[in-house]
Amino acid sequence: MLTKGDRVIDRRGHLFVIEDVVKLNSGDEERDYYRLVPCFDDEYPDDYVSFVPVSTSSQLIRKILNKKEADELILSIKDIDSFGEISPRERKKFFEEVMLKGDRYQICRIIKTLYEYKEEKEKLNKRLTDYETHLLLDLNKIFIQELSLALNLEIKSVPDYVQDKIKIRFFN
Repeated sequence: MLTKGDRVIDRRGHLFVIEDVVKLNSGDEERDYYRLVPCFDDEYPDDYVSFVPVSTSSQLIRKILNKKEADELILSIKDIDSFGEISPRERKKFFEEVMLKGDRYQICRIIKTLYEYKEEKEKLNKRLTDYETHLLLDLNKIFIQELSLALNLEIKSVPDYVQDKIKIRFFN
């Protein structure tokens, strides 16, 4: 069970801290809810609060990485294989399924794959699709923010931290 002060990530990649567990009336019964406040103020209005039912929270939110897990994931990046060539239609569906599952290793594979696609397209004087460009930006932002919290680093320091650990550029 999650507790007050835990930092969590929702299925869309938004990062929150559990401020409290409160009872709210949801129709005909009172239920426990996690009261969540954003970890990064620039994404929401100052007074933004979200509520997640404790009973279904495992389907909606998960705890962010701890420092050890973050460092292990970073070290694994060098050995992560990309997904290879997937047709654009299948790619979008597949990437969305991976994101909903929230498997960070697979998310790193998507990031690596998109960077490879980007490099290949640049050689042909082409660009990523709008969807791929936004996905790459969003995934980078989510991953960097989570690493920032897990490693207790400023967001702007995360790409250099990762590069220093694995000796390759992961975030372009």
